[in-house]
Amino acid sequence: MENGVHSERLPTEEQLCSEFKVSRSTLRRALDELKRELVI
Repeated sequence: MENGVHSERLPTEEQLCSEFKVSRSTLRRALDELKRELVI
């Protein structure tokens, strides 16, 4: 993603919640922040 090319999709919310052991609301806040910072 660093060079602006997206080769694959992010995992599902369910997969990310499971991997990082966080609630869906926590995950969504984190994803919103990454979007604001133009990371994703």
